[in-house]
Amino acid sequence: MNQPNTPHELLGVFDHFPQGIFVLQRDWTVCFWNQCPEEWSGISRQTILGNAIGTHFPHLATPKYTSRLDPLFQGGPPAVFSSQFHPQFLPCTLPKGQPRVQHTIAKAFRHNPDQPWHTLIIIQDISDLHRQICESRQLRQQTLAEMAARQDAQDALKESEIRLQLVQDV
Repeated sequence: MNQPNTPHELLGVFDHFPQGIFVLQRDWTVCFWNQCPEEWSGISRQTILGNAIGTHFPHLATPKYTSRLDPLFQGGPPAVFSSQFHPQFLPCTLPKGQPRVQHTIAKAFRHNPDQPWHTLIIIQDISDLHRQICESRQLRQQTLAEMAARQDAQDALKESEIRLQLVQDV
C-alpha cells in the first residue's frame, strides 16, 4: 500500500468536513486547504496552495499569531484561538454578510518522524451556537425582569392588603 507523500494527500479525507482545515509548513506556506475556508473566504485552493498565508491574511503574520504558532513547527503544544479574544482567525462572512464566529485550534503534526513539523489549523464555525447563546442570555434577562416585576406586584399587593386590613381594623 502506498503511503501519502504530501499533507494534501494525507489530509484529503478532511476536504469535505464542515470545519475549515488547512496546514502550514515551517515557512508559513499553505500546503493543504480544504473546501470550507475556500467557500468561506472565496480564496481557491489553486490560489493559496504554495503561498505564504500572510499573503492573503496579513494579520496572521503579526506577532499576535506568529508567537503562538511558531512553537508548533518544533512540535510544541496546541494553541487555541477563542472567539472571545480572536474574533476571526480567517476573516469571512455568513451569507447575510455578518462575520462568522470562530473557535480555532492549531496543532503540530508530522507524517512520520523523518518529516518536518507542520501546523494543522482547524476552524470551527460557531456562529449558530453564538447566536443561540446570545438569544438564551436575552431570554434569561427578560425572564428575570418579568420575575422581578411579578415580585414587585406581589409586594405591592401585600402592602395594599395590609393597609386595607388596617383601615378595616380602625
